[in-house]
Amino acid sequence: MCTRVQADRVSFALEITNRDTEPAAVKARLKYTAKTSDFRTCPGAEAEDFQILTVPAGQTLTTDTARCSVARTATPTAYSGVGWVVAPDADYGTRVLSPGAHVYPGEIHWTPDVL
Repeated sequence: MCTRVQADRVSFALEITNRDTEPAAVKARLKYTAKTSDFRTCPGAEAEDFQILTVPAGQTLTTDTARCSVARTATPTAYSGVGWVVAPDADYGTRVLSPGAHVYPGEIHWTPDVL
């Protein structure tokens, strides 16, 4: 789970690693939080459904940050990405949160600390 803060945008992505010797099909869902703990659907995302992805054998797939990107605000805001990666036949799974980005006009504080 990744969060990227740029001058005008905050973007989120999932990194999914397949350590197997065969390609793996997974269902993935990506959302984000901003200011609250409510999970929000990414702008332009297709409803709240899982997306079917195939991760090549022995590789890492990173979802496109353009699929989950929001405008950075001028007021201090805390952001975090939230994602689920489950087997294609599963209907639920454990969520994973990205580090929190506490974004201020001139600086960013990460929790937990990110080097």
